[in-house]
Amino acid sequence: MLALLLAAGCSSVDKQAVEAGIARQLDMYPLSTLQDVYKSFYQECFGPGHIIEDEYSAAAYFYQETSLSEEEPYDGILYEPTGANGGYYRVNLYAVNAGILPAEVLLSAFLRSAAPVTPEGIKTWKKTWKVVGKIAGGFHLRGYEADKEALDAIVASDSPDKAVHHSDAYNNAYDPHYRIVGKDIFEAEILPILQAYRPAATP
Repeated sequence: MLALLLAAGCSSVDKQAVEAGIARQLDMYPLSTLQDVYKSFYQECFGPGHIIEDEYSAAAYFYQETSLSEEEPYDGILYEPTGANGGYYRVNLYAVNAGILPAEVLLSAFLRSAAPVTPEGIKTWKKTWKVVGKIAGGFHLRGYEADKEALDAIVASDSPDKAVHHSDAYNNAYDPHYRIVGKDIFEAEILPILQAYRPAATP
């Protein structure tokens, strides 16, 4: 099931959907760089599998990151789709820290959304990135040329690990804390809880 979901995440490239996905990213996070666009579309293809070395470590880090208390009201986005088609969703950890979403629910969904990065998936990602990177060039992103060269080198390398972190600009501006969840799991198990808390929470 998860392997099929992964394959469906970037099995075809709809240029209009890619453009809309990039526009949505920049509307929500204007200081995004090409590196952040890359990350969103990569997550749509591969979900969280590339960051889970083992479930014990993933769970330990999850509980460490969700141990912070939230005293101030939060009016930001609780969840958002990745890439062009939302094959996966980012779920803001504020939902856990504020007691809206049980930690064990999100952790289970996150772990079950992981799938291996396969050679076939990498081949598909190379084709997807070629389209995404080109379309992103029309958005006049700061540092586009240098980022494009660096990201193209990552995609073309022999390393199976082609994931990237958020850019420094993005981290400094938005301090992101979230977990990636597959669309089917998200819609069945997490979305109803978040919508009950904030009916108009849809990005």
